[in-house]
Amino acid sequence: DVFNVDSNKHFLLKVSGDSMTDFAIDDGDMIVVKKQNFATVGDIVVAGNKFTNEATLKRYYPSASMVSLAPGNPNYEPIILKQEEVFINGVVVGIMKKF
Repeated sequence: DVFNVDSNKHFLLKVSGDSMTDFAIDDGDMIVVKKQNFATVGDIVVAGNKFTNEATLKRYYPSASMVSLAPGNPNYEPIILKQEEVFINGVVVGIMKKF
């Protein structure tokens, strides 16, 4: 199958940093993100804090009142936010590796 990226439904983002290396997402890789404002438990998301407008690439783990944005590298701590503080820009659906 050929992966079809529709610019109305997806965007590309260049990864900066090493917080997701356990998931084979490395500094300089390009990720394909499906534009949506929701996620399922364990999805890798582009998300962040509505009040600081800072976005990050992490795994999404919601609970009743909080959300943990978990890194894929033991050198980093999860980001814990209240549900109402979190925004989601999209869910990762593909990775393009640099060579």
